[in-house]
Amino acid sequence: MKRGASLAGLLVVCSTVAAAEVPPQAEAPPGGIERSETGDSAPREIDELRAKISGILLRAQVPGAGIALVDGDQILWAGGVGVADRATGRPVTADTLFRVGSISKSFVAMALAKLAEQGRIALGTPVAALAPELAIENRWEAEQPITVAHLLEHTAGFDDMHDNELYGPIAAESLPLAAVLARNPASRVARWRPGSRYSYANPGYTVAAYLIEKITGRPYEEVIARELLAPLGMTGAALRWSPEVDSRLARGYGAGDDPVPYTALYHRPAGNLMASPRELAALVQLGIGRGRIGGRTVISPAGMARIERCETAWLTSDMSYGLGTYLDPSERAPIRGHDGHVAGFLSVYGYLPDQRAGFVLLVNSTRSIGAVIAIATCWSSTCCATSRYRRRRAPWCPRPSWCAGPAPTTSRRRATSCGRSSSG
Repeated sequence: MKRGASLAGLLVVCSTVAAAEVPPQAEAPPGGIERSETGDSAPREIDELRAKISGILLRAQVPGAGIALVDGDQILWAGGVGVADRATGRPVTADTLFRVGSISKSFVAMALAKLAEQGRIALGTPVAALAPELAIENRWEAEQPITVAHLLEHTAGFDDMHDNELYGPIAAESLPLAAVLARNPASRVARWRPGSRYSYANPGYTVAAYLIEKITGRPYEEVIARELLAPLGMTGAALRWSPEVDSRLARGYGAGDDPVPYTALYHRPAGNLMASPRELAALVQLGIGRGRIGGRTVISPAGMARIERCETAWLTSDMSYGLGTYLDPSERAPIRGHDGHVAGFLSVYGYLPDQRAGFVLLVNSTRSIGAVIAIATCWSSTCCATSRYRRRRAPWCPRPSWCAGPAPTTSRRRATSCGRSSSG
């Protein structure tokens, strides 16, 4: 559930990658490149992209990656490179499930934004008025109560998760959210006036999911499945582990060659979604379509605009963490989306609304954030070269050499009042 590199940084981390010396091209990782695609046959540029990704994974010792490339309302390509399970050699495909960590927040926030559109909640409502039974300490309550929007924009002033509310046994996924929140109320103390600064805090999203349940009278997982996953066609996604889900789930890996055992998250609303690259591409299409996908409106354009905007902190420029999504316009690619980090997995999705292009990238290893950066840079290079995108060629297009070198191991981070924290 930790935050990784900024999305724009993923696309323009050229100084590190371009300066790297390229080693001899090695043989592709076991399992090779998954060949099934979405839509028409991939153009030559996609084949080259897959070959480059294969080399990046090998050099970074990352088992596999699931990828989707989106052009307007079309999925240009969805597929996999490498293996989902080193022990069996099972390949990554377009339908392999990955734990996507904090990308889960995009769905929790959108569910609340939809409830707001339906008039069932106002994002400016104080949390204490909606759920007075929850332990939340805010010595500024009289002058500045913590609102629903503060929770979603990480401006409530909460601390992040403490040790006793991180990972647990599978049974933790069935705990009532009230029981999860009771584990450590100390993480829900406003350390400064709400709205005065940004600090990434996973517990805020568990409070947000608790509010969904209280308003609807249904488990938040059911609400998200009915209101978002089903309309998006994400019927293969899962919010809880099961043996059936496990059969489709990639094995996650850390620094070594052995898989990281699946461990449940106590704060599951903040990071427990499991999804495939093909299905998660629908979220990218929704952003590009301003709330519409496949001719159907999932959320209004105004609701989509609110999701992409920070309104609770004093700095309300476009450099903001909105409702479960963020943007960094300081780089050459002002890309919107979210990333995720959970044991054994790294993930990121992003879209460029003006260029109507986007991507999903899921890897089953936390060994190298640099591999994620290099692969995302390859996407932007392909985005600029592919004939379907070329008509919208933009000044942010990188040099193809940026994705040719070994993957770096570090990333730049920035913190602003309504931007991104140095950790999360």
